[in-house]
Amino acid sequence: MAAKLTEITTQYHTFVDDQVLTKDQLNGFISYFEDQDRMTRAFLHGVGTVCGLNLKKVTEKSITITQGVGVTTDGDLITLRQPVSAGGVKSIELEELVLTHFRKFEDKFAAYPFFRRVKTVDGNTTTELIEMWELFPEEVENSTPLESLGNLKDKTVLLYLESYAKEGDLCTTVDCDNQGVEQVARLRILLVSKNDAAYIAKNDSIFSAHDVAQKFTELPELAVRRVVLNQLNAANYSALKQAYYGAINSDNLLSNLIKGMADLHSGFGNLLQLESLKNQFGKFPEILKNRVGFTQANMPFDFQYRYDLVKDLVDTWNEIRCLLLSLKEICFPDINAFPKHLLLGNLDEVNVEPKKNRHSFYKSPALTCGMGKLNHCRILVQRMFEMLDGYGSKSGEVKITPSNKLPELSFRSVPFYFRVDEKLLKVWDFIKTEKFGHTKNLSYHRQNLSDLPQIQEPLHFNTDRFDFLRIEGHQGKNYKTALEEILDLKERHGLAFDAKALSVNVNTENLNIDDYECEFEDLNMLLRAWTAEQECVLAEVSQLFSGFNTAEPGKNVKESLVAGRRTSDSNLNLLTHARRETSGTNRILTNLDATKATAEKQTKEQVVF
Repeated sequence: MAAKLTEITTQYHTFVDDQVLTKDQLNGFISYFEDQDRMTRAFLHGVGTVCGLNLKKVTEKSITITQGVGVTTDGDLITLRQPVSAGGVKSIELEELVLTHFRKFEDKFAAYPFFRRVKTVDGNTTTELIEMWELFPEEVENSTPLESLGNLKDKTVLLYLESYAKEGDLCTTVDCDNQGVEQVARLRILLVSKNDAAYIAKNDSIFSAHDVAQKFTELPELAVRRVVLNQLNAANYSALKQAYYGAINSDNLLSNLIKGMADLHSGFGNLLQLESLKNQFGKFPEILKNRVGFTQANMPFDFQYRYDLVKDLVDTWNEIRCLLLSLKEICFPDINAFPKHLLLGNLDEVNVEPKKNRHSFYKSPALTCGMGKLNHCRILVQRMFEMLDGYGSKSGEVKITPSNKLPELSFRSVPFYFRVDEKLLKVWDFIKTEKFGHTKNLSYHRQNLSDLPQIQEPLHFNTDRFDFLRIEGHQGKNYKTALEEILDLKERHGLAFDAKALSVNVNTENLNIDDYECEFEDLNMLLRAWTAEQECVLAEVSQLFSGFNTAEPGKNVKESLVAGRRTSDSNLNLLTHARRETSGTNRILTNLDATKATAEKQTKEQVVF
C-alpha cells in the first residue's frame, strides 16, 4: 500500500462536447482534485485526532468508543461507521460504538508497513506481522466474544483505514459490470499490545516528537524565596547579605535550574528545533555559576541585582514550562508519520490524563495564525541565554522607568542590569518582535531603543497601563545624592510613591543628629501647633489676673471676668486647660527625645534599597 500523497497529480484535462474520454483523462481529473482535497485537510487544517474517538468504557465483555473525527497524514478523514446494507454503504450517524467480539487480524491485502516488525537473525533481515486483533460490534464469521481474549488492560486501541486496490473479474461477453479496479478503504478497529503500540509509535516521527507528557512531568517546578527585610536581617550588613544568599541557594534552586535546562534540551530539542543552541546549553551551568555561584564570604556588592537576575531566569523558565504541553503546531506534517492509522490510547487509561499511545491533533499554522507557540517557546529559551550572558550592572544617572509587576517578564521593562542590545531586545517580548517592534520595549538603557518620544521619555506620556516603577541607577551613589535625585524625579513627574533611606551598622559616636532632621519634621510640626495653642491660653489667663488691684481689694476687679460664681468657674477651667496643654507639650517633647534616641541606633554603612 502506497500513501496517496507520495505522488500527487499536478494537472488534468478539461472536456469538450462529443469528446471520447480515455481512462487517463478521467483518472487524472479525479486524482488531481482528490490530492488537493487531501492536502487541504492535512496541510491547511492539521492531522491527528480532531475530537471524540474516546475510549468511554472498558469491561471484560465490551469496549465502548465514542464518535469523533480524525485525519491521517495521508489526508484521510476518519470517523466511526457501521454497515447499512450488504454493500459498501456505511452510516456515520451514531454516538458511540460498543464492541463485543474479536478475531485475529492478518492484514492480507494492504500489507501496511507500520504493522510489521523488522528482525535480523544471523545477518538475515526479515519482517513479521505484529500480533493484532480486530474488534466488531456483533458476531461475525470466525469471531469470538471479547471476554475470552483476556488481559485487556495491557492492550491499546487503534483505528486503521485499510486501503488497497481490489482487482475485479474479467469482463465477459455477457457481463462487464466489473470493469475497472475497485479502490477499497475499509475502517478497521484493532487491538494491539502496549509494547507493540510503543513500537508503532516509535516509527511515527510526529508522535515521537510530541509525546512529551512524561518528559514534562519530570521538569522541575521552580520558585524563588522572598527576602523580607526585618529587624533581624537588616540589623547589620552581614545579616543582610546572608538573607539574600539564603534565598538564592535554598531548595536546590540553582542545581534544579541547571538540570531543568539539560532535560529541556534532551527531551524537547527536536520539537523546539534547538540544535543551533546546543553550545549555549552546554555553557549554561558555567555561566550561571559565574553570575550567582558566589560564596557567602565573597558576595559582590550588587548581590541584590543578582538575586533579581535569578528571579528573572526562574520567571522565564516557568513561561517555557507552561507552553510546552500546548506545542501542537506543524507547518508541514510528515506524510509518512501515520498515513493510515490513528492511536486511540491504552485500555487502562479510560479516566486518566494525560493518555499514552494516543494521537493528539497537530494543527496547521493556518489555524493558529502562524507558528506562534513554537516560536514563542524558542524565543524564551534564547532569552534565558541572553539574560545570563548580558548581565552587568554599572552606575549611571538615576532614571525611573514605567513597568508592570505581572503577568510575564515579557510585559515588563528591561531591567537596568542587562546589556540592552539587539539580541536581547529581539527575544524579550515575543509579541513586539513578531510585529517588528522589538525596539519599542522600555528600559533604563535607551540608546538602542526607538527614537519615539514615548520610548525615550515614557514618564512624559500616559502611564495608566503600568502598575510598577523601576527606579534604577542609584546603587553605589551617596544615599543623600540618590535620594535627592529620586525625590526630584518624583516631584517633576507627579509620581505616587515615597522614598526612604535605610541604614545599617551606625556608629553612634559619629552620629550627627542634625543629619536626620527630616525624620522629626512631623513631630516638630505638632510641637509648634501645641506651643501656639498654649501661648493663646496663657495670654487669656494673664489678662484675667492683670485686672486685680492689690491696693484696694475688691474695688478694681474687672466685673465682666469675676461677676459671680459662673465667671470664677470659667477662670478655674481656663487654668486647668492651661495645665493640660503644658502636659501635652511635655509629652511631645518626650516623644521627640525618644525618636531622636532611636535614630542614634541607625547604621553607619549607608545602603539604598
